[in-house]
Amino acid sequence: MQILGSGPHGASMQTMFDSLSPEEIVDNMVYSENKEDGLFDVGIMLKADEGSTISMDEVLALMEERKKTGTPMAKLVQKLKNVSAEIIISPGPGIPEIAKREKNRGSRNEPIESSDNN
Repeated sequence: MQILGSGPHGASMQTMFDSLSPEEIVDNMVYSENKEDGLFDVGIMLKADEGSTISMDEVLALMEERKKTGTPMAKLVQKLKNVSAEIIISPGPGIPEIAKREKNRGSRNEPIESSDNN
């Protein structure tokens, strides 16, 4: 498993990625059907061991288990026999990007304009 850095996301997300192992993150994830609110974007690439194949029936069964139990696929794919899984964890769409500071937001020495017409 690997974790991609938080990039344009906040320091708290980066701190979490730095302090927790990928396994700890996966162990504490909960599946959500609403991808827009997801805290994580999890990519999973399955590779059959040499001489083996990946059973689509087994993968579909894991997807059904995910729906019933809320256990993320990143954890469920560990049950597959003769298959290795590469799991990539990155900040999801539910994590806002850091807002950029505006340049020259005003100087303390600039006069304040009055709205009075006098």
